[in-house]
Amino acid sequence: MNNFGKPILVCALAALLAGSTLSAGAAADDFRIETKVYVGKETEPASEDLTLFRGEQVYDFLNKPVEITVFDKPRSRVILLDPVRRVKAEMTMERIMAFSDELRTWCGKQADPLLKFAAEPSFDQSLDGTTGELVFTSPFLTYRVATVKAGTDDIARQYLEFSNSYARLNAMTNPGSTPPFPRLKIDEALFVSHAIPAKVQLTIPPRSRFGGKPMIVRSEHSVNWRLLESDQQKIQEAEEFLVTFTPLTLERYLGSAPPAPAKR
Repeated sequence: MNNFGKPILVCALAALLAGSTLSAGAAADDFRIETKVYVGKETEPASEDLTLFRGEQVYDFLNKPVEITVFDKPRSRVILLDPVRRVKAEMTMERIMAFSDELRTWCGKQADPLLKFAAEPSFDQSLDGTTGELVFTSPFLTYRVATVKAGTDDIARQYLEFSNSYARLNAMTNPGSTPPFPRLKIDEALFVSHAIPAKVQLTIPPRSRFGGKPMIVRSEHSVNWRLLESDQQKIQEAEEFLVTFTPLTLERYLGSAPPAPAKR
């Protein structure tokens, strides 16, 4: 679910919709989630992802721009793959967590009420008796989440770990995006309910950043409890990219300059 190259607003909101680190030592199930994110009243998705969970690895395929992110739990690392430039960048989860801790401290010191709230978010949780949606309200952000029951305890754990790690990664690789901590709070509540999201709607009250109007973003998640043959092929291709792509530092990977030609 990486959003590199997308407009910064979409990046920020995708992190809040996407939303623990990669812990070791538990079993894993194979499943897939297709995600579409819509902004406002748009009928065409602002972004689309296919996320494949296989064993202790997660492979996320973004369609526009084409990009692959591999969450490698056994090695506690995340690898970004750019099939167009044929380059990659690797980060340890320790580095991502350190950035996240620094970001939380920074947010807590800001005068902006939304940033201060994001550092230590708190929601009132309720259940909509008509729609069955979980509702998380605050003066700054409101989530409405339709859920499906996780097939197993392991699936609930895998989704929590992935969603949280993705949200932290997105904040690190998209400067200026909304901090991940509100979404982490929602993910924790879903985990307690043994659920993963089927639909999420995020509403942000009017702010000058959004032209003085409320911002509404929704995501739709199609879950399938088994991988397809085409999914296995995509994973195999990603594994080949891990070996053959040119490694770059994260800073250079995120920049627009092309890599220097390899010496022969």
